Amino acid sequence: MDAGLDYRIIFNKAANGMAITEFDSGRIVDVNEAWIRSTGIQRVQAVGRSALELGLWPDVSVREACLAELKQHGRMVDFETDLIMKSVETAHLISGEIVELPGKRCILWEFRDISEHKRMHEELRASEARLKEAQRMALIGNWELNLINNELIWSEEIYRIFEIDPVGSDKIYEAFLNAVHPDDREAVDQAYTISLENRSPYEIIHRLLFPDGRIKHVHERCETIYDDAGRPLRSFGTVQDITARHQTEEALQKSNERFFHLASSVPAYFAYVNADTLRKPCKASLNHFLPPSRLATEPALVYPLFMVSSSRMTALSKCTVSRARGRPLKFTCRDMQANRYWMLQSNL
Repeated sequence: MDAGLDYRIIFNKAANGMAITEFDSGRIVDVNEAWIRSTGIQRVQAVGRSALELGLWPDVSVREACLAELKQHGRMVDFETDLIMKSVETAHLISGEIVELPGKRCILWEFRDISEHKRMHEELRASEARLKEAQRMALIGNWELNLINNELIWSEEIYRIFEIDPVGSDKIYEAFLNAVHPDDREAVDQAYTISLENRSPYEIIHRLLFPDGRIKHVHERCETIYDDAGRPLRSFGTVQDITARHQTEEALQKSNERFFHLASSVPAYFAYVNADTLRKPCKASLNHFLPPSRLATEPALVYPLFMVSSSRMTALSKCTVSRARGRPLKFTCRDMQANRYWMLQSNL
């Protein structure tokens, strides 16, 4: 087979744009079909002219840097720069090598368009940044454990939750165990072990204990992927810092306990009621006034038992006004059964 014909076939069928230029003048000797498609310039228009004359180099200094690399090493691989293709500046990787053709020294260039790859990379980086920000705001991180090579990967938010510096933290599983509250470690370990045995997801709320005595509460979820033989391959899950929610729930519980204790120990009527109907009182506070059997069967009838009709309508009206004005309600009403008078007071 003719060597020249073989070269032409390979050169023209190459997937990336290729060009041969004279080493000294930079004039184009030949281009392949991919180069023509990329630049929109026909071979007859290109041969005998330089890439500078064709306006392909956006910056002369970039061309000079490429030539300096070629002169020093004889070849250049994957030099990233922008080229102007069809009047559009696009990212390319350029490779070149000095070759000897009959009667002249030349450079064989290869141009690989990476603009789509860079666009996808930027979109991926932006998506990762949005995910990190969402995790930071939600105080939730994700992790993944490769059970084949025992490699554990944490997201940035988990490092923040556990207050561990990701730089130099090559033993993050040990750091995780050390951070779990000693009283919770067995439960956490059992939850994961049982989930592997049962091949089922799990979730658990446990505590983290820090060296300064602070405690965090976290909500952990985990699922595991298995092969066809049932062997676990990879576990992945999330950890969410729920400390603020736990503190709020704990404070609310203590407040309710104090209220019910007070309501049950003083000779007065305390009730949580619907501001529109004055219904649904707190049952625990009514033992002073109603027998348990009546309270259990007719809790919705509490306010008629305590108020005459005129008092009830007036109380509803005053409650609506006080709520609209954002002021506490104080109102005297009459008891239907004993003809006693009571002071109603509320904090809206």
